[in-house]
This record gives sequence, C-alpha cells and structure tokens, in this order.
Amino acid sequence: MNTKNRISPSENEIIGTLLVIGNGFDLNCGLKSSFNDFFKTKISTIKSAADTYLNVVCDNIWYLLFYFAFYDETYYDSEFNQIVEKIPISNPRWMDIESFVKKIVTFNKKDDKWMNINLPINCSNYLDYLNSLFSTRMSGYIVGERSQLVSIKKHFRKIKIEVSGFNIYSYLYLELLKFEADFKEYISNCVVSDTEYTNNCKKLLSKLINFYSEPTSIISFNYTNPLKWFVDSESHEFKRNYYNIHGSLENEIIIGFDSGDVSDNETLSIKMSKAWQKMNLSDKPYELPKKENINKIKIYGHSLGPQDYSYFHSLFDYYDIYNSGISLIFCYTEYKETEEENANIRAAFVSSVYKLLTDYAKKSGSEEKVTTIISRLQLENRLQIRKI
Repeated sequence: MNTKNRISPSENEIIGTLLVIGNGFDLNCGLKSSFNDFFKTKISTIKSAADTYLNVVCDNIWYLLFYFAFYDETYYDSEFNQIVEKIPISNPRWMDIESFVKKIVTFNKKDDKWMNINLPINCSNYLDYLNSLFSTRMSGYIVGERSQLVSIKKHFRKIKIEVSGFNIYSYLYLELLKFEADFKEYISNCVVSDTEYTNNCKKLLSKLINFYSEPTSIISFNYTNPLKWFVDSESHEFKRNYYNIHGSLENEIIIGFDSGDVSDNETLSIKMSKAWQKMNLSDKPYELPKKENINKIKIYGHSLGPQDYSYFHSLFDYYDIYNSGISLIFCYTEYKETEEENANIRAAFVSSVYKLLTDYAKKSGSEEKVTTIISRLQLENRLQIRKI
C-alpha cells in the first residue's frame, strides 16, 4: 500500500480527536429538537389553513408545503375518541425537511425524469410545478387526495400576492428566513425549559470523549452548545474548540439544502442553500485542527444522509483519510426496546456509513478509491462502528 503521503506528527505535537456531532446528540439528551416535535406545536393551525373551507392562513408557506409532504390523511382513533395525525415516516423523530426544500426549489441536474424544465418564477407556473411534484409522490413524500393546490392558491390570495408576475424564489427565501427564526425560538425555549438536558449533555459527552486526557475539538451540526455547561466557567480552552457549523442560538441558524448536485444554471434558488446562507452569516472564524494534530475523527448523532455529504466530503479531503493514518469512528445509540429493532438500527447505520464512504470515493474521481476505500480502512484498523 502507498504510504508515502502519510502524515507523521512530531513528538512535541499534541494529538487529539475531532468530534462531529449531529441532531441525534440533542435528541438522545432528551431535547425535543426535531422538526417533527416543532411541527406538533403548530399542527392545529396548519391543518386549519390546509382546509379549503376555512378562512385561515398559515404564518408561513413552508408550513403548508411541509404539511402536505410529510403528513398523511387524518384518521379517527376510536379508543381515545380523537382525530389523530399520521406521520408516514419510518423514524417518527425526524422529518427530512432540508431534502424537501431542495426538491421544492431546485432543478437536479442528475434527476430530470419528473421535471425537464427549469423552475418557474411566477406563482401561477409554480402551482403547476407543485402539482407535478405532489401528484407523482416522488422521493417517498406521502400526499393524500386532498386539494393541496387549492389550499396553496388560497394562501397566495390571502396574503395578497398576485398569482402572476411575482418572483416566487424571493418570496420562498424570505419565508425560509422566517421559518428559521421560528425554529430558533422554539429550540431556545426547549433548552431553557428542559431541566435534564444539561446533565444529559454532560453524561453523553463523557461517553464520547475524555476531555481531560483526550484533547478534543468539536464541530456541531446542531444549534446548541452543550460545552458551556460541561466546562468550568473560568476555562475557555474547550469553548474555543467548539463550532456550530449551521449557526447557533446565540447568532442566526441555517436551514437549507446541499447545493452539490443542483443544476449548473441554478441561480434564483441558491440563497436557500446552506453554503450561500453560511457565507451570509456574520459568524466567528473557525480553524480546523491541523492534520498532524488529529489521529481520530469521531462522528455521532448523524443520519449520514446525502443532505450533509458535502460537509463530510470536505472534511475527509482535508484530512486525506485515504492516505493518512487518521481513524474514523462512527458512533450510534440503540434506542428501541427489542433486540431485533436495535439490530435493524445498527444495520441501517452501517449501510449509511458504507454509502457515505463510497459516495466520497466516487466524487474523488479515483476508481481505485471506489473499490478499496472501505477495505483499506478496515485492514489498517482505521474504521470502527461503535455503540454508545
């Protein structure tokens, strides 16, 4: 094997760990930080706005679109004598809102089988576009036989937007910013009201790393900062090594899509991408730990879905994981009651790791990497899947 590019740190350098945490961290600490939890606080208003016979308008067009995408028809639960919302997703704690935003506002250059023209600019054409999306039930979005477009037309008319001649992208972008502000306020209130969250953060972080013997930098895909409760108020060392990649509750937050595979001529919707919004944030600069100062990358709390591939690809490129001696440790938690269900969780997680690494190898353009990256990491004992 080619080892000429291996990085060999000097004896005086501090070798540590880079920990990359996702929303699964906050969820497993008991914080109701999922989009689904957020939607439960607004579902009654959204449902009323979706009813074409009621004179109710949603606070935000995205609420209406997400409702149609992720919520199935209601059913009557005779045991509890109430109307119940069904959420047709395998994991009820998670709604893939960011991928749906991408489908709603971008033209995928690799997938034009259901839409072979660029997205429309005005509202009238946009309604036809949504009709094409919803009626085909693409990408697993479950939409019942309701009058979705009638409800959306009602929304446009109620907010006095003319159905023609309006730049739908500008409107959707401004509405997305309002949605981000609403979600930020919701998460902030959850952190304040959840008395157990602080202690749970300490316990889970202690299982993932040992701060006092393992120098650690943390990149978080969340908006929270559990380190401010973990370290002493007089110590700032660890706080400097913590970075919220999608914004924080102390600043602004980002909800958007990965622009890695959208059409090359996509310009109107790019403001709703994570990359554009990130550049627009007035955030503090962050430096990744030097390559020679890292011997492990631990990843926890991530679905490892395509919406975040670009971040992981960039990270793997920066640390040259194929040629370096850096180990990848993917951590997960089993939260089901039966062995069979937990076995399924592990199997799904292993599949996600496999897809992430093989996709990274494909994007590198090297056929050798595609066929050898996983076996190479395994043979060199640099790939672990660990239960926390």
